[in-house]
Amino acid sequence: MKNVHGPVDLGGGYFRIGSSQLVGSLQSNIYLLIDGDEVVLFSPGAAIDMPQLQQNIASLVPFDRIHAVIVHQQDPSSSSALPLLEKEGLRFDVVTHWRTWNSLRFYGLSSEPYIIDEHSWVLRLASGRTLQFLPTFYLYQPGAFATYDRATRTLLSGALFSSYSSEFSLYGEGADYLEQLKNFHRATMPSKDFLAPVVHSLASWDIGRILPAYGPIIRENIPDILNMLAHLECGEFARPDIVQVLQRYPANGAASQEEVAHLKAELEKLRKVNEELNHSISVSRDRALRDPVTGLYSEFFYKSFIEEEVAVRISDMGPQDNVLGVFGIDENIAQIEYKYGSREVEALLHGVAAIITENLPQTSMAFRLHGATMAVWMPAVLFDDAVALFDKIRYQVENSKAFVEPVTVSAGVATLSEAANLQPDLERLGADLTDLGIRRLRLARRRGGNTVYFGSAEENESASKARILIVDDDEVNVDVLRTFLSNEGFSVLSASDGQEALSILGKEIVDVVITELMVPKIDAYLLKESMLSKSATKDIPVIIISHLKTESTIRRAYRLGIVFYLQKPIILEELLGIVLNLTEAGSRA
Repeated sequence: MKNVHGPVDLGGGYFRIGSSQLVGSLQSNIYLLIDGDEVVLFSPGAAIDMPQLQQNIASLVPFDRIHAVIVHQQDPSSSSALPLLEKEGLRFDVVTHWRTWNSLRFYGLSSEPYIIDEHSWVLRLASGRTLQFLPTFYLYQPGAFATYDRATRTLLSGALFSSYSSEFSLYGEGADYLEQLKNFHRATMPSKDFLAPVVHSLASWDIGRILPAYGPIIRENIPDILNMLAHLECGEFARPDIVQVLQRYPANGAASQEEVAHLKAELEKLRKVNEELNHSISVSRDRALRDPVTGLYSEFFYKSFIEEEVAVRISDMGPQDNVLGVFGIDENIAQIEYKYGSREVEALLHGVAAIITENLPQTSMAFRLHGATMAVWMPAVLFDDAVALFDKIRYQVENSKAFVEPVTVSAGVATLSEAANLQPDLERLGADLTDLGIRRLRLARRRGGNTVYFGSAEENESASKARILIVDDDEVNVDVLRTFLSNEGFSVLSASDGQEALSILGKEIVDVVITELMVPKIDAYLLKESMLSKSATKDIPVIIISHLKTESTIRRAYRLGIVFYLQKPIILEELLGIVLNLTEAGSRA
């Protein structure tokens, strides 16, 4: 295609207004949206683009009609024109993520920021058109995001889906283009572990075309391109083979044979150091993103992911819902470990995770939350389809012959719309959605396990009895409490010291902890402090029972949120009343 110097009408109110001149191997794109009286500029480009940018905008609309400039990333090639726009007298909202704004403010801008994560990740135009912002963090900068326009099925993707170019081309076509697309992502994206989940998430949106920051526009074979990038290895340090270049260097040139030999030796040392650094970076990255036992995404990654995901999805509710399934192995993992060893437990967890991932569509993601608990996020899915899939997973685990002994799983199912009705606070929405899924997993287990529980209009969670963990090194006390609580219908676990209690809490669903104050290894105070540090256990109530009860011990317990402190010998009916109140309140929460 010949060079294009003027605006190109892309339809739907969008115009490409960037220059066709390549800078190196990059074809920079700048886009303008004209929506009635409102004009939105996307990634205004570099300072060198300013003359052409100004001329192209002026040929379409008055320059001062631009009311918002969306900046997908802080790269100077897509943002350094901002201060030059202000020099022309313009004032506009700088629409961006807070991480990006922290960099853009160093341009000395006087325009006000519109921080997308403080505005529910949307920008609503006067016409009613909604621009939905989708997080693409670290692709390839920390605060990166994309913009989705449902009205035209357009994704303005920032650096994601960009490509290198050998010559100007408005639309991407052919094998050479796909190779340039892959090369760009191999060189700029940090890791497949960052790229794949974002691409899978984007696949759930109805995308008709992609307008990238660099390279040709994508309007064909979008599902195939998504699939290709989801499996693309990237983020490795690429070094040209300098040694081969030196071998071709003429002996009578600027470098002698001895100098070449010395450079070869130095390069070999650097290569080894580079390999070691790559390995260290890979290990550190994998530990943060992936659980080493199951291969699923980690709990650490889940927490940040679900917060951003629900903030984006909540403004796009339709006939489909966004579903969270929380799976738990029903069998007592501690008993399996005692009988067969830790390796068999790891094999069991890995096998269950494999069954889960084998059944998931590409747009879904699976995580290991803690212990034997795993989560599945299914965006934009019909609720009945999600429940049917979870039930299929449950059935396959039940009938698998791969485990050391037969096991079953239960699942608690929660939807984003349910959580939003219960919790309007956007900052708490991700945590509350998770809590709802975990609470329903508990209910599934109390009803016998090996089931998928999702609640109903007749749901009465308080009718189910809870799981109690007793922590005491006095076997007589444990037996008395176990017998009493079991006769009342509760499921009882026990630990003889605080360290064992933490191990059980990491692997089992527990509703109440009853603990002696002075137990070996970790006392009740340290046990509660450790529980408070983890999202899975921070809300589990603790009851202290002890011969030692003074003002100072009570005061310290209250500071940790322990409000029930009984002195031995206890009245069992009093303890039962406290447990019933705690578990019934918890089931209603």
